[in-house]
Amino acid sequence: MTVDESGATPARLLLPFSDRLRRTVLERLLSLLPHASSSGRRATLLALSFLALAGVVFALPVAHAQSADAQETGAIEGVVVNGKTGETLPGANVVVVGEQKGASTGVDGGYRIDGLAPGAYDLKCSFVSYQPKTITGVEVAAGETTTLDVTLNAQTQEREEVVVTAEVARNSEAGLLAERQKAAGVSNAISAEGISESGASTAAGAMEKVTGASITEGKHVNVRGLSGRYVNTTLNGAALPSTEADGNATSFDIFPSNLLENIVVSKTFTPDKPGNFTGGLVDIGTVAFPSDLNLSLSSSAGYNTAVSYGNGVRFSEGLPDVPGVVPQTGVPEVPKFHSAEQAQQADRITNAFNANLAPASGGVPYEHGYELSFGNEFSFLGERPLGVVASFSYDQNISAYDDGLTARHPLSSTGADSLTTDLRLEDQSSTVEDLYSALANTSFQPFDNHEIGVNLLYTRSEERQGRFQEGFGRELLSGGDVFQTRTIQKTVRDVRSGQVHGEHTFGREALGALLGTDLSQGLRLKWKGAITRTKQDQPDYRLFANEVNDDGTFAGINVSGYSPPARYFRDFDQETPSAEASLDIPLAVLDLKVGGSYRNKDRAFRQRRFIYKNYSESALDYQGDLDAFFGANGGFRDGMDELGNVIQESASSVNNYNGAQEVAAGFAMVDMAVPGVPGLRLVGGVRVERTDQQIEVYPSDAPLRYPLADSLFRFPEPPPGRAEPPAPGPGRIEQTDWLPSANLTYALSDEMNLRATYGRTLARPSFKEFAPIRFSNFTGAYPEIGNPNLDRTLVDNFDLRWEWFPRPGELLAASGFYKTFDGAIERSFVPVNNPVVTYFNSERATVYGAEFEARTRFKFLDDAASLGDAASWLEHLKAGANLTLAQSSVDVPDSLQTGQDTRPLQGQSPYLVNANLAYDRPEWGTSAGFYYNVFGQRLTAITRDAGPNRFEQPRHTLDFTFAQRMKPLGLGGLEVTFKAKNLLGEDHLVTRQYRGATYPVRRHDLGRSFTLGLEYSL
Repeated sequence: MTVDESGATPARLLLPFSDRLRRTVLERLLSLLPHASSSGRRATLLALSFLALAGVVFALPVAHAQSADAQETGAIEGVVVNGKTGETLPGANVVVVGEQKGASTGVDGGYRIDGLAPGAYDLKCSFVSYQPKTITGVEVAAGETTTLDVTLNAQTQEREEVVVTAEVARNSEAGLLAERQKAAGVSNAISAEGISESGASTAAGAMEKVTGASITEGKHVNVRGLSGRYVNTTLNGAALPSTEADGNATSFDIFPSNLLENIVVSKTFTPDKPGNFTGGLVDIGTVAFPSDLNLSLSSSAGYNTAVSYGNGVRFSEGLPDVPGVVPQTGVPEVPKFHSAEQAQQADRITNAFNANLAPASGGVPYEHGYELSFGNEFSFLGERPLGVVASFSYDQNISAYDDGLTARHPLSSTGADSLTTDLRLEDQSSTVEDLYSALANTSFQPFDNHEIGVNLLYTRSEERQGRFQEGFGRELLSGGDVFQTRTIQKTVRDVRSGQVHGEHTFGREALGALLGTDLSQGLRLKWKGAITRTKQDQPDYRLFANEVNDDGTFAGINVSGYSPPARYFRDFDQETPSAEASLDIPLAVLDLKVGGSYRNKDRAFRQRRFIYKNYSESALDYQGDLDAFFGANGGFRDGMDELGNVIQESASSVNNYNGAQEVAAGFAMVDMAVPGVPGLRLVGGVRVERTDQQIEVYPSDAPLRYPLADSLFRFPEPPPGRAEPPAPGPGRIEQTDWLPSANLTYALSDEMNLRATYGRTLARPSFKEFAPIRFSNFTGAYPEIGNPNLDRTLVDNFDLRWEWFPRPGELLAASGFYKTFDGAIERSFVPVNNPVVTYFNSERATVYGAEFEARTRFKFLDDAASLGDAASWLEHLKAGANLTLAQSSVDVPDSLQTGQDTRPLQGQSPYLVNANLAYDRPEWGTSAGFYYNVFGQRLTAITRDAGPNRFEQPRHTLDFTFAQRMKPLGLGGLEVTFKAKNLLGEDHLVTRQYRGATYPVRRHDLGRSFTLGLEYSL
């Protein structure tokens, strides 16, 4: 084998360039996915899989040649950090005692020592102005990498050396706990290891295991009982815009678990974090770079007991877009006395919409998924480290039920003995989701203490739902006995994110000379630029309702009681460029950190609504035959010159808006030991954020008057010469907020902390909540209208936490929190003649509670002689539990006339419980675990009358996971997995409770799901 002067083989030098070529091809193919047909996407995905496999085949011979000798040796890697602050120490020296081997830590504090023969070694770690430390008994196995993280403490006058026995952190859960122990504020996290063990398939499933977090609607995160608008989400530290048209919440169900390295939830504010969070700042971290070749391919299939695989309600394909014959200015109104030309145009347009308005009948597919990932570290440009990781996955998820219920139970009069029942519908539904994801990350160190990287992410979710409801509707029926409604919708959501980032450490000697002292590290500059684009498209969202007599005959459509057959075409596109930078300046007595950020969010929401109208008769001509509705009676009636059922564009189709939000911020903070109080650390400072948020209804000259406008919004006094106040115009928030923060951490011992924190944060209304337009929902749910007079919410946060880390991977903690809200944004139901849901700033709200956590491993039992052989089995057990208790109170304005002075915050649960018991036996390749979760009843909708609010009822879930690695059985890198979800089989249930009676509003079966998977990895 030939080797050049740098020590690299020619094939190794060429490999990155071939990787670049394959990435270029992958990017071109991925850019085609959003525009391709369903079959085209499948073909593209097959091509992607082939290219990825071809790239792996190309890379394997080279990688194998590089690693063949390494199979006889092992390696040690880890991170060197400051024992007080947890900050990494670039430039520290790590050497193997008695061997001519060692390494210096990089910009991230990481090091790696290769080529070590199997055995036990002593490692010595040193850094300027720190006590040297020697770790003895570090075990190295052939072909394995031992992880050893080292903490160094500041030098004392005697400059003594510390000698300890190695206790290697072999799992990332322990690593996250070590990071938490040194963090500036209060946080919780779950690692890739914890996510895998719990069986979570998406980030939403993983968040259910985090202390104080819960999931609503299967995808939105609540932290400490606070809803999505009070939870900020970032991706690798960069701003992540909402994937929903309905609010600020991020859909966690579109991030597959295979892409995740960890999820970290910061619950207290420090000035270097964005100020728009109250419950928590959730950072989704994507997979990091492996130090060795990593290749895996997996497949899974699943079954759910609530799904009718043979026959049920299914989605039926509609139109991909508004037909081209429809003018951009809208469908012309057809007057009662119309010309032949007007009638012909109405006929052409109506026939262009000829598609099914009813769900199909038939079976749905079984759940299945596939995943391919590759990662490695190469030497490039003179043996400089280049890390590359790429992943692609596809999952098809199914949810369905046949025995659901939708109902309305209003309070007819104050003091009534019971609620009335205006609507009670049996509910059938099925939803099929295709989830595609691709990730490519690279990181390069061109020089020591300098690192740059690029992260690319693409996810796409396609949900297709068919739904049929039938039953009693008091206010909806005109002459029939049974009300029927059908909903067909397709929702496409995608996220594209590109990030470039860098970290640079420099100037230690120059700064030290300037200050006249030896510094532990130099200036550290971190920067990041990102652009993220989110889209949601709902093409041909169809609603069709009618009445039926008891004898089965059709009684027509009552357009005065409910919407006529309608078709919506909705989409929004949001782009969020962002940039941030920070500079850490180590001084003699403290570390100073300054920085700033900028984020610009632009959103365009467009909606067109088309309804059917009959110009020949007073009612729509429908007798149960949809073909006749579109055919014989659609457009011109067969054999007649008169119009029957025709398409018209609703006047409310101007419900479109453009939204913009610009946030510029700067901060300064210090990290210091408090003089005179050994062990006390202060991290504090201030952040200033300038917000400019505005909404403009499109088109700009569209009328903005709505029937409920005067009762919903607080308008200014009418200008001189006008008898009425103006209609709600474009909303705007221009505000500068100063957000102080102070975090005290007292080290009671090396393993125990006591924390006390204060921080002021804020919450901004979403564009939908801010826009003065009406959004229609499916039958059984009320339309919504935004409020352009909303203001941002200010929140004062107080936290106290005691935490103890007795051994790696173990924890015992207790926390308390108290929050006060000025102008909390709340969702409210307005039961007037045409009921709607809208949003208000409440005057004042408070949330307070406590959290308790415990994690333990039973390894301490391995020396318990009294247990005999049981000790060797028990030492592989680990258990964990967390409990969150929370209470909230919102002051209800007198103008809302609810009959209540206070009520809970929407989405807040009085308690959350998680518990797990897991078994892991590496030498057998066996792992298994049980995972339990329950939440207390949480407020889902608020009424504006004196009637009771709506609450989602507690649901107990129990999951089981099992994995068997086949390597101990001689089958290489094969692994078999089994997951069982919701073993207790409890339903989703929303109710109203009044005078001791419970009235179901929504109910459906979630079923029990079972998944079997296979994975092969190198």
